[in-house]
Amino acid sequence: MESGMATSTPTGGDSEFTENLLSVLERETEFERHRQKIPKYEIQRFMEDRFKCILRYNKSVDKWLRYAAIDTFRVFWARVVFNDDNLIFTGGRQGRQANEIISLNLRSKRWKQLPAMTYIRDDHIVVPLDGKMYAIGGENGRSLLASVEVFTSTGGWRTVRDMNTRRSAAAAVAFNGNIFVMGGDGGCEPLSSVERYDPNTDIWTFCASTNNSFSYHGAAVHKGFIYIVGKGAAERYDPRRDEWTNICACPSAIASPGCVSLNNQLWTIGGWWCGPKDCSYVYDEESDRWVEKSRLPKSAIYYCFTTSEALL
Repeated sequence: MESGMATSTPTGGDSEFTENLLSVLERETEFERHRQKIPKYEIQRFMEDRFKCILRYNKSVDKWLRYAAIDTFRVFWARVVFNDDNLIFTGGRQGRQANEIISLNLRSKRWKQLPAMTYIRDDHIVVPLDGKMYAIGGENGRSLLASVEVFTSTGGWRTVRDMNTRRSAAAAVAFNGNIFVMGGDGGCEPLSSVERYDPNTDIWTFCASTNNSFSYHGAAVHKGFIYIVGKGAAERYDPRRDEWTNICACPSAIASPGCVSLNNQLWTIGGWWCGPKDCSYVYDEESDRWVEKSRLPKSAIYYCFTTSEALL
């Protein structure tokens, strides 16, 4: 094993696979510069640097290590998912909102152009479920979207039933064969509404609303619950009781944190508020507090995934 590439082994004694955290760096955009009044020279420096990176978490030394630099061809604010050894970049902005899809195979390190989405989308959600990829909501530069489309490798993109609520900057997870969409920007203010999509019936159903309103927040499934983490608030959802419970807010009070369940722990990674963040935290369920972990090599917004050591 190469120096600096040591990873933890999952509980259960399977030495063949290890859990790694794969984080894809995503830069802020001109839109965010105006929204948060960030100095133009600062955001321009990010925009001119089109190279993003993949980080790998090394549990034995409790450090984040750079794994690779990637060139996403000046696509900014794209939504990223991990599916079948591929990082898939959807929509975002290339000077304006886009519907293009590109993927990077982590084994071959080759880029591939995939069929474009039906709709232009920015600040949308992308969720992989049962070998398919769902693009949900967002905005197109003129209005918020409730539309939903699904991609399969054999059939391309097709539209399915719209959400009940138009929303962008929401968070979503796949859980028990359904997709849960939580919060988001409703146009005038953040939302607290939650919807569940059943792909077998093609029906969206409202669930219990969150106690707080959220937009630009993170979400993850962890130990049978759904967690959302946002600026100044965090909550846990029990799908059996259809109930949200407030938990301790993450101390960094960030927007757009990456969230993931890794090594039987709930993590938040990076984010943005008045500038990019380099922090990472683990949630301690027993004491209801967040424990700070190692700093990231680069302050930024990250998308987070778990995979096997064999892939990296």
